Amino acid sequence: MEGPYNYPDIDKLLTEPEFIDMNKKVVITAEPNYLARFTSTNQVISYQRRFMNAAKGQS
Repeated sequence: MEGPYNYPDIDKLLTEPEFIDMNKKVVITAEPNYLARFTSTNQVISYQRRFMNAAKGQS
């Protein structure tokens, strides 16, 4: 994702009636530092770090 507000825009879009059926099917990946701007939940950041490491083939 690029741009300072892409995550909030996507999140808002998925609450619209025409996209409501997709809100449990979309996976958003981004750098942990980017997501940290929108959440203070440690579980989200920890999960994202593990996901990004797994995607790079690391454990």
